[in-house]
Amino acid sequence: MLELSQEKIIQVLCEIFHTDKIENLQAKSDLTVNHLFSFQVEEKKYMMKILTRPPAEEAEFYRFEKEVFLLKLFKEKSETKGVSETEKLSVPVPDIIHLETDVERLGYKFYIMSYVESKNLEEIWEQLNEEQKEKLTKQLANILKDIHSVTFEMFGSIEDFDCPRRFYSFESMIRSSVRRSTRKLGTTDMVPIELLTNSLKFIEDNLEKLDVEKSARLVHTDFNPTNIILDKNELNEWKIVAILDFEWSFAGNVIYDLFSTKEELFSEKKFQEIFFEEYFGEKKDLSEFELLERIFQIESELSSLAYGWINFHPTKENINYAIGRIKEALEK
Repeated sequence: MLELSQEKIIQVLCEIFHTDKIENLQAKSDLTVNHLFSFQVEEKKYMMKILTRPPAEEAEFYRFEKEVFLLKLFKEKSETKGVSETEKLSVPVPDIIHLETDVERLGYKFYIMSYVESKNLEEIWEQLNEEQKEKLTKQLANILKDIHSVTFEMFGSIEDFDCPRRFYSFESMIRSSVRRSTRKLGTTDMVPIELLTNSLKFIEDNLEKLDVEKSARLVHTDFNPTNIILDKNELNEWKIVAILDFEWSFAGNVIYDLFSTKEELFSEKKFQEIFFEEYFGEKKDLSEFELLERIFQIESELSSLAYGWINFHPTKENINYAIGRIKEALEK
């Protein structure tokens, strides 16, 4: 990783904003896997997200372009002007000020967005009363529904580059991902060969048994409390003001987000039930998708071992956790 100099960052920001005065530049790197800075220009606050986590493969090099594209899409679709009520989306996101794809300028790609001054859901959840929790839970269900309403012609990558990984079906996307991961992991001693063989066999034996939606929809992949930003309105009530971190989004099956929501967003069964009833429009849990959940669990853990975040934190504890999750899915 290149050394990030605050002097260099300020110099680049001065060029972009045509000013010689950038104030209160502060690092907020604990909030994201990349580097995040806040700063001020003429009393207006902004945030700068820098792609300092190196891409594990070529496709990831374009994830900032993808994230900016999606943030702009939601911003446009949230405005009534030129958008019909049926097309309007209620996904709150920050404004994009600037996207820099020339890595020579700072040493990394980066983008600048409007400042979101508030707290994330994880920080304030326990402070809320039951009524406030229920209200926010329903709002979150409708926001996620709007995210999932964005469709694509093919499954897989959203990014545009020379050799994208895109697929005509959900099954072919999952099969390709598992084959790539097991092939790569098979050249290492990270995962027992028997476990890789059993994982691949389980996927091949069960994929065609699934009855899944045929259209590719936007999957956030990281819809967790730290990426849900809230602020208080004029009535001193908490409201959701931004959904962040679309850089890992892909075109796939939206149940992926719902499994993640069940695990990461609501530990209390009551609010899980409220969320899914609001999302589906009827009382419903995810028990009917058990086979799909097992397949997702195997695919995502294999992918994280072969290409994902675990490559940047390859501790024995993290590797054993992922292996344990794969065994759990196989043995259910």
